[in-house]
Amino acid sequence: AIDKGSDKLGIPNGYNGELFKEDTPLNDLKIGDEICRKFVDFGKYDFAEDLSVNILGHIFEQSISDIEQLKKVASPEEMDQTISKRKKDAIFYTPDYIVDYIVKNTLGAYLQKEEQKILERNKLKEGINDENYNKRAVVAYSEYRLFLQSIKVLDPACGSGAFLVKVFDYLLAENKRVASIIADLQGVQTTLFESEELIRSLLKNNIYGVDLNQESVEITKLSLWLKTAHKGEKLVTLRDNIKCGNSLIDDEAVAGIKAFSWKKEFEEIMSKGGFDVIVGNPPWGANIDTEAAWLGENYPHSTKQVKDTYKIFIDKGLQLLKDCGFFGFIVPNTFLYQPRYQDVRDIIERYGYGVVNLGEKIFEDVELPSTILVIDKLQKNKSVVIDLRMQKREDLPQLLSALDLQHEIENGSSQDQIHKETGLTFDEVFILKDAGVKHQRTGVGMGEKGKSDIRDRLYYEGTQRNAEDNPLYIGSDVNSYCILNRPTFFLRGNYKQLMNENEIVYFDKKMMEAEMKIVWRQTSEKIRAVILGKEWFANTLQVAVPREQYKESVDLFYALAVFNSNYINYLYVKKVQEDGKVFPQVKLAYIKPLPFVIPDKTIQQRIAGHSQLLIKLYENLYEVVSKFQQVLKVEYGLEKIPRKLEKIWEIEAEECLQVLKLKNIPLEKKQELLEYFTKRKNECSAILTQIKKEQDSLDDEVFDLYKLTPEERATVLQGS
Repeated sequence: AIDKGSDKLGIPNGYNGELFKEDTPLNDLKIGDEICRKFVDFGKYDFAEDLSVNILGHIFEQSISDIEQLKKVASPEEMDQTISKRKKDAIFYTPDYIVDYIVKNTLGAYLQKEEQKILERNKLKEGINDENYNKRAVVAYSEYRLFLQSIKVLDPACGSGAFLVKVFDYLLAENKRVASIIADLQGVQTTLFESEELIRSLLKNNIYGVDLNQESVEITKLSLWLKTAHKGEKLVTLRDNIKCGNSLIDDEAVAGIKAFSWKKEFEEIMSKGGFDVIVGNPPWGANIDTEAAWLGENYPHSTKQVKDTYKIFIDKGLQLLKDCGFFGFIVPNTFLYQPRYQDVRDIIERYGYGVVNLGEKIFEDVELPSTILVIDKLQKNKSVVIDLRMQKREDLPQLLSALDLQHEIENGSSQDQIHKETGLTFDEVFILKDAGVKHQRTGVGMGEKGKSDIRDRLYYEGTQRNAEDNPLYIGSDVNSYCILNRPTFFLRGNYKQLMNENEIVYFDKKMMEAEMKIVWRQTSEKIRAVILGKEWFANTLQVAVPREQYKESVDLFYALAVFNSNYINYLYVKKVQEDGKVFPQVKLAYIKPLPFVIPDKTIQQRIAGHSQLLIKLYENLYEVVSKFQQVLKVEYGLEKIPRKLEKIWEIEAEECLQVLKLKNIPLEKKQELLEYFTKRKNECSAILTQIKKEQDSLDDEVFDLYKLTPEERATVLQGS
């Protein structure tokens, strides 16, 4: 009934025979009352929240062990001669943070590269905002969306589906992000096609998996169905995407019915060059004695000495991957240094690759040290090895979250020698947070989130209307050492009365009310920080305050100087590589591990003095600019000041006239404007000379603090 449908059960269309088909052996089981009573406990669980792919993976592992134990009791003689299925097939569940990291550094990196290529092809860069910008951006993101919806991602040993579920989550979020960008550019509400249609498209056109074990295939399908099921809707058919077979062997004489031909099973994909992205956790050391001769003959480059399944999976995976594709596995670290693994090293070294050597105790019940291997097939002769073996196991998730492996591969260096260890990091000294005011609608699908007037109800722009309304600083209001604008964005004081039941506004009240705090704009290619008092701010700013144990020992103006210093920004930019992107974002994960020094009070006060003088100089600079802009508004009736006139010291007098497009003004008036512009520009130039002098002095102080050599100082300044 569940399969084909039943009005009595409230399932008019049925849910799909792949999951609910008739199972005679299961129906014939005789189960006693004692066991059935335990089913009542199922009612305690919220399956929407508690039954994740993580849980399914562990259930799968445990069920294999339980079945082996039951078989051993039933036929002890037979089982003693047989290797455990879990060990034979090397079935071990991958920790979620490893899965997340591999997907982000393969699928995420692949998509990011393509997005940037498309944006550059359409001449979209930060700071360019001409009249055709939105049209070009819509064209660019429409092109990127088509690319996104055509991507093919494979896990050739999919197990319980952890990698494919993570791939699904990533692709779903990326599709919705792109739809939101296009809607914003067009000035309309988000109009992504229905979530049900999007989900079906992702499952049918983007995600593929193969596994030797039929149980694994069924668990993978179940994992994906749990993510995508809707009441009353048929489950998406997955038999053409998730298949059972031997990913390494296509000869029935060797593998029997499990023989798997990639060209036949995925004919269209292989005819177009293969898969775009391949991820997974292949079997390690699985028993292949009976297939060893065939594997040696068909995979000569990865079986020259020891025949290990993970080596052959690397070889096969790269064969299945497009020439421009990305590849990511978690494997043993034996290939890094053992001579008998030179064959697989030779295969890997044909391409750009990154290795994160994690060490031991990554998997339960697995002693062998583990390594993340990421390959960029398009890159050549670039590599990096990051060694995390000595790090605490509980610290690995955070360390990985701050490690951009694709950037490390492109730079071909395992570590930045100019990164000086100080014994303290920014994260240890400061509470660093996205703590600004933000709002959210709960209990609605993604396609419905944009269909609301919540922003208009809770906020307004312009001048303050009521004393109880909260002015919010936003990203464009601040720059290094200076407040560019007073707030023109307000949260209504009675916002709580204006919200619907499923709407929330949240922020960190302690951060808002902190006497002093460092904030910096989120949309930027580098850290641009300033000090605020008790003022409130929106979620386009990030914040730092000293932790309790450092409140007395850290001068905040000294800290501001370090945040804004060329040295710290050099380290940050080298890590994050947001420079030149259309919408660069400052990432807390990359700020947290940066080195921080707490010198004695005398040194802090001296550096703080530079910081305070820079604040004053920037105030003077923008006061000159503000006065010039005010004259333009009053004398020439300009309502909006062109962006080029925000930095009048960067343009010539004649260019000023061209930018203003002033017509029909007397020659005398034009001459007067030119003279006034030149005077104000000269004032700005004089202040900028002072700013540079102070910044240079401050940088020298910071270089001394971190003990940089003359060569290292030159490298930092050249890269700033």
